Amino acid sequence: MLHLDIRVEIVRDKTSVHDKTLPVESTEFVIRVLNPLAKCVLVDKMCKNCPLMFWDICFPTNLMLLSFDEFDIILGMDWLTLHNAIVNCKRKSIELRSQNSKIVRIESNDLKGLPAVVSVMKALNYVRKGCEVYLAYVIDTKVSEKKVESVPVVCEFLDVFPLELPGLPPIREVEFSIELVPGATPISIAPYRMAPTELKELKSQLQELTDRGFARLSSSPWGAPVLFVKKKNDTMRMFIDYRQLNKFKGTIVFSKINLKSSYYQLRVKDSDIPKPAFRTRYGHYEF
Repeated sequence: MLHLDIRVEIVRDKTSVHDKTLPVESTEFVIRVLNPLAKCVLVDKMCKNCPLMFWDICFPTNLMLLSFDEFDIILGMDWLTLHNAIVNCKRKSIELRSQNSKIVRIESNDLKGLPAVVSVMKALNYVRKGCEVYLAYVIDTKVSEKKVESVPVVCEFLDVFPLELPGLPPIREVEFSIELVPGATPISIAPYRMAPTELKELKSQLQELTDRGFARLSSSPWGAPVLFVKKKNDTMRMFIDYRQLNKFKGTIVFSKINLKSSYYQLRVKDSDIPKPAFRTRYGHYEF
C-alpha cells in the first residue's frame, strides 16, 4: 500500500496504455512497453488491484513490474481515464474521482527545488557505494564540424595558415630575446636514454629539420636534452627539456603556442640563438 507520506517518483503519462509496478502473478500475454524515455521492455508480471492511497482514499489499480529505474510508478492513460483525472497545469495539480465519486485534489508541494540534483561530493559517495552512474551530453547532429577554411578571418589571411611552413619567419621590427638572471652560467645536460623506436624517430625529425633549414649543428655551450611524447594519433612529438633554462630566466608562467612546433616559429636575436640549443645522440643542434 502506498501513502502520500512515502516519497515516490510518479509520472502521469497519457501515451502509456498500461499500468506498471511490482510483480504478483503472470499475465496472459507478454506485453511490450515503451517508457517516456524511449526505453523498451517486455512485461509478463502484474500486481492486480494494488491500492494507491491519496488522502486516505483508495484508488485501486493494476500495476506491472518494469525494469525502469527512472520512476517508481507510471500511471497511464487507462488509470487516468478510470478515475476521471483532471490535470490543472497552471495550479500544478490533478483531481481524481474515487469509486464512491469523492473528488481528491493533489497539488505539487515540491516546486522550490530539484530533488534529483545532488552535489559533486554526494555523487562521488554514491559512486563509491557502487551506485550506477551515467554521463549524458547533448550533440547537435545538424551542426557539421567546423573546418579552418570556414572561418572568415582564416579565409582573409590564408597565407598565414599554410599546411607546411615554407621556412623561417621573416625578420621583423621586434626581436625576441632570452634574458637570463644575473650570474647565470651555461648549462649542458647529457642526452636522455631512448628506445630504438624513439631513436629512429629522432633521426628522422633531425634530418627533416636540417633539410628544411629550421635547425643546424651547434657549438653552443648550452645544451638541453630531448624527449618524445606520444600523441593521440600514435605519432611521436619531439620536446626539448628547457626546464633548467627556464629557471635561469626566472619564468614561472608560460604561454601555450598551439602550433605545429614553436621552437623555430619565433625568431630570436642572433646573440640568443645558442641558448636554446639541444643535445641528442646524433649531435648538438640549435634553431
